[in-house]
Amino acid sequence: MKICIPVFLFLFGCSAVRKIPWPQRYSQLSGSEFYSGAASMNWKQRDSFVVVEIFAGNIPDFFKRFVPIKVSYRDSAAKKT
Repeated sequence: MKICIPVFLFLFGCSAVRKIPWPQRYSQLSGSEFYSGAASMNWKQRDSFVVVEIFAGNIPDFFKRFVPIKVSYRDSAAKKT
């Protein structure tokens, strides 16, 4: 289950679609409540807790939209960008 989320994000991140169809939010937990609840759990409990909250639509707004990122690089051999 842990690998499903990164694969999901990778597949949608590489497509031409700019918006991920997240589920409608059914969870009423705030970010602070989520953090305090997750902090007291061991990693297996926390992992399951996170998956349940994601499927309940409890995702911060800044994760729901893509922003353009400008990337440049310089080839060390040819000195080209």
